[in-house]
Amino acid sequence: MAQLLDLPPELLIRIFLLFDNPGDVLACSRTNRNVYTLVVEDVRIQYHIETLAARVTNNPKCMLPIAERLARLKRREAAWRDLSVRRSTTVPISYSPTGIYDLSGGVYFLGERQHIGQLATLTRSLRWIRLPSVEEDREEREIQWNKIDVGKDIADLGLALDEHDLVAVAFFEVQQNGNDLSRATLKLSVQLLQLSTGRNHPLASQPTLEVDSYSIAIAPPGLSIEIVGDKIVLLLTFPYGGPDVIVKLFVWNWKTGHLHFTLEAPQMTYQSLFFLSPDVLVLPNTTHHSFELYDISVSGKGAPTAPRLIRTLLLPELTTGSDVLRLACRGEPNPMSSKSTVTHQEPFYDSAEDAIIVVNLLVQNPAIGVFGRIINITVVLHRNALSKLIASPEANSQGSFSTPLPYNEWGPLVTRWFAANDSSTRWITTTCGQRFVAMPKNGGGQVVVRDFGKYATRRALVLIPEDERGSAESRADTQRFIRWRVLPRLPVRDEEEEEEEEDAEDWEMADEDGEEEFEVEAFDASRLDTYLTSGHSSTFGQEVILESGNIVRVVTESTSLPVSLGVFKEEVRSSLPFVESVTEEMYDYRAVLVDDKRILGLMLDENDERIISVDIINFA
Repeated sequence: MAQLLDLPPELLIRIFLLFDNPGDVLACSRTNRNVYTLVVEDVRIQYHIETLAARVTNNPKCMLPIAERLARLKRREAAWRDLSVRRSTTVPISYSPTGIYDLSGGVYFLGERQHIGQLATLTRSLRWIRLPSVEEDREEREIQWNKIDVGKDIADLGLALDEHDLVAVAFFEVQQNGNDLSRATLKLSVQLLQLSTGRNHPLASQPTLEVDSYSIAIAPPGLSIEIVGDKIVLLLTFPYGGPDVIVKLFVWNWKTGHLHFTLEAPQMTYQSLFFLSPDVLVLPNTTHHSFELYDISVSGKGAPTAPRLIRTLLLPELTTGSDVLRLACRGEPNPMSSKSTVTHQEPFYDSAEDAIIVVNLLVQNPAIGVFGRIINITVVLHRNALSKLIASPEANSQGSFSTPLPYNEWGPLVTRWFAANDSSTRWITTTCGQRFVAMPKNGGGQVVVRDFGKYATRRALVLIPEDERGSAESRADTQRFIRWRVLPRLPVRDEEEEEEEEDAEDWEMADEDGEEEFEVEAFDASRLDTYLTSGHSSTFGQEVILESGNIVRVVTESTSLPVSLGVFKEEVRSSLPFVESVTEEMYDYRAVLVDDKRILGLMLDENDERIISVDIINFA
């Protein structure tokens, strides 16, 4: 009977390229020396392993050879882990910026305020720059600010650059009723533009979508706009509109202009949203302290209906009287429709399905102290962790779940909670792919990059000397106690094989099925302020100091937010592993943003109100 190894190498390569787990490829390579040689020496298999480990998607539009793509991916992953800066560029901002901004697809947007005499208007235009790339820009080039002007007051923007080259600009117009301005209304609309041309998007049959009208007596709305596939979602809130003002959600087909879904809720029930998949939308509910997952798959072209609630995932219960004052969430990149392909020619791009979601919460307990206690909290989880929760066989025939799922039944293993009072949470564009970047909110501190990729965690463990894994030491310079823990190691190849296989040495910690469970280790919750601050480096985990002075730390311990915070009824435990890379250098940025290749450091004026310059720090 024919055996698998009787197949010619070309077919074996094709088979290995179908694997979706790097551990499976490596496990097969250990069964036979010929197979091992094939896996190690074939650049296609090596590139496939690296894309699976980094959770990136290969771009078939890219014309670069596989060997060059592999080299770029390895450089990118190593540079992010070690925080090896390859280029730094400072871009001054000579105009008057506003608080409207976004960062996606290598493009940075920032609103512009127009001055008429001594008066300053609201945002009247958008400025944007295409960020420099190390590989594409061999020589320094002057970075030019481009401009989008819709001739109206701009409320916000939404982007789908990689999928559609699309910029959705929400703007409002005053519609006056006679001379009584108090009776005027604001009409909110969304214009659909193609970034590369600056004109109306050619795929939009209705380039302007009319959203809603509301009384001018209500303060300007807060908006969240997300675009995935043919759908554009807009969440309209009025933070200062009073208790009788409702929240509204709209879901259109932006290509046809058809409104598919609408949803209304009491004031401030929803403040932000993110896509789980092209057909599933997640609305964090600030009133019920939960994630609500809605089905927005389109079945027809009839009148708009309410989206169907699939599942409710409860967040940790707050103490009586505590409330969520503000909530913002971010996942980058967004999922794409199965019919879409990226518009760029980069060799690879971060997988949306595996990307993390960062949720920033501002929670208040008014009963503590004179002015009440206010706590900033950051929660990190993977998008695919939520996807698995709606693929459960417990769902009914419509794919829905009738009972909300408590946090302790879904959250501790797939989330990581940080107390973030000292962290800059003013900007939410602090995540891309598997990574999340943070620094102290008042500047003058270290930049911290956290990578929540499963294989990044295992690879980083290889940096730690083996004889130090499992030891505990007191660092004399800081008098801080570092917790160390040994993860179970699999048998590795002998020394002779390892010398022949330098390209595979990073993988000696990989388990065969790729689903290794990390042990949970408790720690003293009274040291919360030391352990769980997200604006500076942690003081727990296993670490190594690089030659550059930067620190790489592997964190697999379970941590908790204690009841003593005053906002949770019970201890909040979480144990999602991550790798933390910390710069030795101190920076005076007031915030840092991130995309797949670079960090943007924001310098503000002396009043911490206006951005005066942006440092673009390239890592890849």
